[in-house]
Amino acid sequence: MIKDGTGYDIAKYLGINTDEYVLKYLETNNFLEHPYITYYISKKENIEKLVLFIEKNLPLEKLKGLPTNKFNQRTAKDKEFIFLDTIIRNLGNYIGIGENLIICALNSPYVDIRYGAVNTLESWKEKGYILSNEIIENIKKLEKLEVDEELKIKLNELLK
Repeated sequence: MIKDGTGYDIAKYLGINTDEYVLKYLETNNFLEHPYITYYISKKENIEKLVLFIEKNLPLEKLKGLPTNKFNQRTAKDKEFIFLDTIIRNLGNYIGIGENLIICALNSPYVDIRYGAVNTLESWKEKGYILSNEIIENIKKLEKLEVDEELKIKLNELLK
């Protein structure tokens, strides 16, 4: 029931806070096998714990590369990319949390993961977030190398 999420859905319906259970599950199992379980975490302080766990356990440097127009194929060999993509898309409501993950995603070889990072940054900015110097540097660097024209436009808009 945990793996397919129905147990968490039932718990949420009953008003049971599942955040701690999700964190414990990720810590004690192969977290790469279950990226979507992270959507069951809702409290800001637990998202912060999740981000720290991911930064510690995901090989972020390995996930960086020159930008391409390729999409992540979501195969078994791409579990780290799938997890990164899932978590950055979940950070839109948690302003400023996970900057290192966003920076890693901005430097991804996969265009869909870069879009996820930019969409999250746009969401943060709409809510009043001021981009950090490190994020601005990474956006400027990516803007020079980006192969997707629409994404270049979005990057430019972020810098305004």
